Amino acid sequence: MAGQNSDKKNPFPVLAAGGAGALLALLLSSKDASAGTQPGIDKPIQLDDETMATLIGLLQSAQETNLKLEAILNSIGVGPGNLQNPPRAIIDTVFPNAVGVAKQLVSYDIPYKLKLTVKALPGNANNIQLGYSKTSAESLQVSWPLIRNEPISLEIARGDALWICTMTGPLTDGIVMMAEQI
Repeated sequence: MAGQNSDKKNPFPVLAAGGAGALLALLLSSKDASAGTQPGIDKPIQLDDETMATLIGLLQSAQETNLKLEAILNSIGVGPGNLQNPPRAIIDTVFPNAVGVAKQLVSYDIPYKLKLTVKALPGNANNIQLGYSKTSAESLQVSWPLIRNEPISLEIARGDALWICTMTGPLTDGIVMMAEQI
């Protein structure tokens, strides 16, 4: 779904009316002790000028607050219509060059708060070891073993911060990496 989602309703006005709605519900639910009736159901609600002015002021204030809140949330990318497909994604396949020798992943910048997903290929015969350095990827004690078709997503700044290694081969065992780009 690219662009803004125009068929979803904006939830922010609901917040604005919350306080006023609670006040109105209180007024509607209070019994008129003298007549045994409910205001607004058996007879019209009678509000004095001061109460009406307070209610109108509360509604206006809530609306202004919600407009400010909506502007703030939209400016930081949170709010209705802000989910967008990225304009592009980087997808690359990486294979080790030699058994027991780690290979660095491709050097891509990963946008802030987005993740790099590394997935072992579904046709792999053996595990692929994943590490944060050449040495860690080549060590079974500190590397992360990716079994066939297993993905892992990491919030890192660059793709080349990771290394892969196969300890037993074949050299056709590898990974696919994917990162959204803004």
